[in-house]
Amino acid sequence: MQYVSIVYNQRLAEHKIAASTGTVGGSYDNALVKIVNGCYKNELIHTRTWDNVVDVEIATFK
Repeated sequence: MQYVSIVYNQRLAEHKIAASTGTVGGSYDNALVKIVNGCYKNELIHTRTWDNVVDVEIATFK
């Protein structure tokens, strides 16, 4: 994982992009992810019963 982090930071630097420097565990740390996951669950997952994981994957892809 450290290698990925090094390459990631090199790519950001090449394009003059500053990485996010928020505090880990801060209130805004995962806000976007939580919103997206919440919408996903409310609009797709909790709207019906699922027979298996494959059906969920297909519905997610669609």
